[in-house]
Amino acid sequence: MSCGRHKNLDPKSTIDSTLQAATEQKLKEYMMMCDADWACVVLMQADSGQIRALVNLSRDTAANSYSGAYNYAVTELIEPGQLFTLATIMACLEDKVISLKDSINIEKGTEIFDGKTVADAQNLEKNFLTVQDAFIVSSNIAFARIVNAYYKNNPGKFIDRLKSFRLDKSLGIDDLNEPVPYLPDVNSSS
Repeated sequence: MSCGRHKNLDPKSTIDSTLQAATEQKLKEYMMMCDADWACVVLMQADSGQIRALVNLSRDTAANSYSGAYNYAVTELIEPGQLFTLATIMACLEDKVISLKDSINIEKGTEIFDGKTVADAQNLEKNFLTVQDAFIVSSNIAFARIVNAYYKNNPGKFIDRLKSFRLDKSLGIDDLNEPVPYLPDVNSSS
């Protein structure tokens, strides 16, 4: 009996059990290495948008391990890291201010922009990276310098581009306590 629901309204999972298990194992290994309290991974198939793995883990101190947890991937409002790097490169490419082969000086390893220190997670042994390589290694310095160089005099253009990607909108997933993303106003101090 369908209880009045249309059969096409029933959710269907796109999770791949093999990818799910491998992702969970790798996340546990990385969390142990970093001594993390919690972490999440969402693995999406780029050409279809299907979620192939979704893992949320938190430290279980009683069992000295990590186990399934609260859905951090959807319900935590945190800085998006690599997602923001992707959005930045997309904005710059769409605005035609860079190409993938352009070179960026990352020589000093840290940079201060408007009083905030930007650093790379790893010590890169090169002084210059192409935009493509900067994306591959997720160089915070490279993308901070790109944004500063091309949008410093018009930060609203960069924020508007990010908004065109709907990064200021929630996904609209019901019943998950999804927070509303926050993009600062160019006139705000945050």
